[in-house]
Amino acid sequence: MMGGAHQDIIDQFSDLAKAAAMGLLDHWAQTPRGRVVLIVTLDQFSRSVWAGTPAAFSQDMKATNLALEGMDNGHFAALEFVWEKNFYLIAIGHCEGPDHLARYVKLIECADQICA
Repeated sequence: MMGGAHQDIIDQFSDLAKAAAMGLLDHWAQTPRGRVVLIVTLDQFSRSVWAGTPAAFSQDMKATNLALEGMDNGHFAALEFVWEKNFYLIAIGHCEGPDHLARYVKLIECADQICA
């Protein structure tokens, strides 16, 4: 049985996570803040909403692509707070696949920008 913060996320954000997974919130990526919220929803909330199933990780690539695109289009740099930028690192780091080493180069670039 789940409890605490994990259950709070499920209770409060299940509908949001489902809408994001279906692409209904893709328009949020048009702004820097909207993009980071969409990344959090896809990368973090999915892990709670679908915990224990493959669906918990099924949004990783979409979240990673949003993060990589946001680095390229200036959204990452436009974020005001370091804690917002850290969600880019988390999303890029979560996603595995054949190009994960190239993405880790971007992850290091991202971390360097945060620390600069």
